[in-house]
Amino acid sequence: MVGSVPDLIAAIDAYLDVHNTDPQPFVWTAPTEQILEKVRLGRVTLTTITT
Repeated sequence: MVGSVPDLIAAIDAYLDVHNTDPQPFVWTAPTEQILEKVRLGRVTLTTITT
């Protein structure tokens, strides 16, 4: 468990060091329209809970 901001930064840096040794590009598998629909629904939900 991280106890302070410097500890959190160190943990993130350690994670990135390990996971960036052999980076792989992210490949989208969902169609564009499906992604955009989820973004739209997310915005509707965010607006609903913040107003």
